[in-house]
Amino acid sequence: MGLQGEGEITTVALNSSKRKSLRSTIPMSVVKNMGLKVGDKISWKYEIRDGKIITTVRKVKRSNK
Repeated sequence: MGLQGEGEITTVALNSSKRKSLRSTIPMSVVKNMGLKVGDKISWKYEIRDGKIITTVRKVKRSNK
C-alpha cells in the first residue's frame, strides 16, 4: 500500500446560511503531500466497502489554454 497519513481530525462547519453545504479544513499534511495551492480544484469520489466509506481525493489537472 502507498503512503498513509497520520489520521487528523477537522471540524465540519456551515458554509453559508444561504447555501445547503458544509465545509472543513484540509489538513496541512494533505496539502503538502498533494502539492495543493490556493485556487486548485480537487475531485472527491467515494465508495462503500465493508460498511465503510472510502474517499478518494485527487487534484484536478489544469488545462493549458
